[in-house]
Amino acid sequence: AGPTAIALAAHHPDRVSKIIMEAAMAAPWEDSTKQKAKLIFGPAERMVWSSLRKMLKLFPDLVMKQLLSEMTTENAEEYLESLSPNDRRFVYDMLATSQSGKGFSLDVDHSVTDISSVQAPILGMYSQKDKSVQYTNALLLKSLAPQCEIYEVDADSHLIWIGKGAREVWDKRLEFLHQ
Repeated sequence: AGPTAIALAAHHPDRVSKIIMEAAMAAPWEDSTKQKAKLIFGPAERMVWSSLRKMLKLFPDLVMKQLLSEMTTENAEEYLESLSPNDRRFVYDMLATSQSGKGFSLDVDHSVTDISSVQAPILGMYSQKDKSVQYTNALLLKSLAPQCEIYEVDADSHLIWIGKGAREVWDKRLEFLHQ
């Protein structure tokens, strides 16, 4: 999670040489998202993921479309239809194997507070069409950390690792790490 990486770099600069924020939160989560996360990913977390996996097996397109609607500003049905077979498989496998444990419900309470003290170079990769981690996170990150390079990914959703901009994400990551 973005805030965790920032906190580690701020408090232990000798252990962090670079940070890559890929569709990662820099702004605090909205209260409505926090409440929803605590409900869905709190004590009922295992049951939620188990139910989701069962539904995914029975109604894969319906479940993927519903979850993608939370990740894209585009029409989720059209977005799903536009995905290549490999990208659809990625989305399916991601959902079929995900389990947040306590991670996500803890993440929503973290916030980036000390980013200005980070000395390491930062690469932020964000999509304008990401509904779940909006592009305003990129702008906030840049305003708080002048050494941050923002790379606008040509992606249609939060899933910047698939679709038309996926190769550029990989290339940009490697370029940044090799600098």
